[in-house]
Amino acid sequence: MSEKKQIGRRELLKAGAIAGIGALLPIRSAVAALPPSGAPGVKRYAELGRTGIKMSDISFGSASLRSGQEDVVRHAFDRGINYFDSAEM
Repeated sequence: MSEKKQIGRRELLKAGAIAGIGALLPIRSAVAALPPSGAPGVKRYAELGRTGIKMSDISFGSASLRSGQEDVVRHAFDRGINYFDSAEM
């Protein structure tokens, strides 16, 4: 019989923290600052890995939008937001 080695809570938390930091480093190094302007909107975009996709630093949560409020989404898109979260919760 083989015995399974159990990982302790502390080791699990350390491994999770290291993995989280490691996952964020490529995104942080790829963040390009746009020149400041007076108009409100997205100031930075982060490139997602080697995909070439640039995601806005501001997201738009749209779970509570009702039909007929498409102009709110259009306004966000016109301001440069391209990360839309449509999850219910």
